[in-house]
Amino acid sequence: MDKKLQDKLFKKYPELFRQKNLSMRETCMCWGLSCSAGWYTLLDNLCSWLNWNMKNNSHMFPQVEFTQIKEKFGTLRAYYTTRALTEDEYNKLKKKEVFLPKTYKEYLKSDLIRGGEEISGVVSFAEHLSGTICEICGLPGKTIEINKWWHTVCSKHEKEIRNGRK
Repeated sequence: MDKKLQDKLFKKYPELFRQKNLSMRETCMCWGLSCSAGWYTLLDNLCSWLNWNMKNNSHMFPQVEFTQIKEKFGTLRAYYTTRALTEDEYNKLKKKEVFLPKTYKEYLKSDLIRGGEEISGVVSFAEHLSGTICEICGLPGKTIEINKWWHTVCSKHEKEIRNGRK
C-alpha cells in the first residue's frame, strides 16, 4: 500500500498496528500493509469497527493486534492476535463500575473475553468484500485470473493488467 495511506492507518489505529515496529522474527507487520491502495477504505472501516469495540466494549472484547495484512489469490488476508485485558486494565474498568466478574482470575476464566467469534466474523467479512472491490482504485471489481495470477480489479484495471500495465 502507498506509504502515505499506510501511515494514515497506523496513526489512526495505533493499538491495532502495535506490531508494526517489531522485528521479522516476531511479526509480519514489520513489512507493512502488503496490498494495494484500493482496499484502503475497506481496511479503514474494518479498523474502525475493531477499534470502537476495543474501546467501548473492552470488558467483552479481547484486544486485537494485526500480525499481517496482505493480498493473496486476489483478496485481502488480515491476520491478527488477541489478548485479554491486563490486570491493571481490568482494575481500571472495575473502578468505572463496568460489569465484570468479581476477580481478575474469574474474568480470565469467563466467557466475557470470548468476543473472538465476532472479531473473526468481521475480519472474514472484510476479506470476502475485498473480492468485490478493485484492489487498485477501490471501484467495484471482480476476482479474475490473469496470466496465472489472481487479481480483484475493475474493468479498466483488468484491461491495463492484461496489456502489461498496472
